[in-house]
Amino acid sequence: MRKLKFRTQILVIFLLMLLVTLCTSPLFARYIKPGDHRIAVDDSWHFSNVGNLGLTVTNFGILGHGYTNPDQPSCWYKLRTSLLQDQVEHFSYAGIWFGGISDRYTQGQSLVSTAIYDGVRVSDNSGRGQEYTNSASASVKFDPIFVHLNKIDKRYDFSRLATDSVIVFNGSHVAPIENGYINFGTTNWDTIVTRSTIRDASVDNPYADYAQYYDPTATSHQDLICSFVDTNTVVPGTGITIPDHNPLGLHFVQEVYSWYDPFADAFTILNYTITNIPRSWEFAQTDTIVTYINEQSTIEVEYSEGDTIWHGDVITAPHFGIWLDTSVGNMIYTPTSDYDPNGGPGGRWNWYDNINDFDSTASRDIGMQWDGDGDAGWAQSYVGVKMLGAEPRSDTYDVYYHQWPWTGSSQQMDHAANFPMPVSEEDRYNVMTEHISYGSIPTDPSDIDSWMLFLSCGPLPDMAPGQRVKVAMAIVAGKWNGSGPDNLERRENLYRNADWAQVAYNGEDTNGNGVLDPGEDN
Repeated sequence: MRKLKFRTQILVIFLLMLLVTLCTSPLFARYIKPGDHRIAVDDSWHFSNVGNLGLTVTNFGILGHGYTNPDQPSCWYKLRTSLLQDQVEHFSYAGIWFGGISDRYTQGQSLVSTAIYDGVRVSDNSGRGQEYTNSASASVKFDPIFVHLNKIDKRYDFSRLATDSVIVFNGSHVAPIENGYINFGTTNWDTIVTRSTIRDASVDNPYADYAQYYDPTATSHQDLICSFVDTNTVVPGTGITIPDHNPLGLHFVQEVYSWYDPFADAFTILNYTITNIPRSWEFAQTDTIVTYINEQSTIEVEYSEGDTIWHGDVITAPHFGIWLDTSVGNMIYTPTSDYDPNGGPGGRWNWYDNINDFDSTASRDIGMQWDGDGDAGWAQSYVGVKMLGAEPRSDTYDVYYHQWPWTGSSQQMDHAANFPMPVSEEDRYNVMTEHISYGSIPTDPSDIDSWMLFLSCGPLPDMAPGQRVKVAMAIVAGKWNGSGPDNLERRENLYRNADWAQVAYNGEDTNGNGVLDPGEDN
């Protein structure tokens, strides 16, 4: 498996660059306020801000804040500019999905765990659709399964410290190290960790504030790291049931990477490590091969004497996806009521004036949205989401795109009929695993609507208990290149930024095939 080398690649890119350059609808249900019904440990106050793309991230799988918090960006580009017309928001919120076929509840059932989907209101305390919860728990700190997960959770790797060491976490929590692992003592540890490669704290460095987070293990100028699981059917610390949730049994590590370099400040990379959590374990007495079987597949795993043998359910044909309530606009020109109840120069926020498209070019695979008319120059910006890659990947791995109007409540009935919203577990899995007819995507200026944007990838290899996969994607923005109608030339900035994101992800694997071919590992 190749090793991604973000920092090295960014430095190389920088040097190369130096060489080269010598609606009107009152759909209040759209607003999400993470934290309204969730326990205090839920973290929705961290956001990327070292570059020009400001993105709110949480430790329960949701991105963005629903256009309800004027004090931080939801998905804002450009963040670091004084030009008001360039300060554009791009999506109210987004959430990751993970689907697969499992025998966990019924034989061969397709299950999808979601962070959120359209129609959900966090503030109504229903818990519906919000199926990820943060993962730390004092009760499992000595559980071998937790130790197994702990080894891939980059927040809690303290094996280099001596037993009985005491550490300070996030500047406030103090805890002892016991046998190389943290003694949580409280779930308040399970918030987002910030790390940075920036170490220059001098007063003339405009990014000096990030030096307080310097860590030699950081990947980017601003890493935001957390983990969460889909295993709970009741929100921890509350009596709130998560309805209609059949967990696949997943543990996620979410790593968000951002840079301030001018060629890398318009995208944020999100890297996910997903583990099929075992149900139980035993220790191998001899070298052995364990066969895991479900209705759909058979997996053989080799264990050496002394290894921990993991038991649990196989996940067949796993797919990863992200759902976005994209809506491009400027909160100064057309604010939501949370930003200005009196409206702005362009009136009130309009959810129904956006257009989607998907570029299925093999090297690009980017879904995008833009405001239909650019709001008189106040919303001339694209937002894109791009799958960068997965490790490992199956022989039939592909990227899939879909779109549909918000909750099917389109202002144009043919949109709702031709692009139906998935409403069941089976529907959601199907949109994760099937292609839309790309020729049918309505991109005419008359096709403005409240379009959702959905991107997925897979199948990933079938997952035996304890096995894991990695998926990376990028949230990308780009100003219009010109003010004419949408075309390839107007998308030039978006595509350039997306291509840089792919280069940063590929690292030394320059052809992006997931293998370090001869001559690439230098």
